Amino acid sequence: MTFKLLLSGRKVPETLCLKVKEQVESKIPNLVPSVRYTLREICSDVFWNRFDKGDQIAAGHYVADAVKRNEIPLFLGEKTSSNSRTFYK
Repeated sequence: MTFKLLLSGRKVPETLCLKVKEQVESKIPNLVPSVRYTLREICSDVFWNRFDKGDQIAAGHYVADAVKRNEIPLFLGEKTSSNSRTFYK
């Protein structure tokens, strides 16, 4: 198994990164500008619920990292009260 090394030093499975990036990029055209979305909201419950909690957390770290690196065309928003990162276009 290969891993993607994030800016934070975390390692995330490359296959997870690819699946999540593809899903996020397919949903970006449907996002309303300036509206904050959690990754779960962007990806859809059906897609998101296929992953266990650990993979969901890793996916969130990966997307935040990819946004910082300008690999995904979104902006980082604030965190929710449940500590979920938000994103917007």
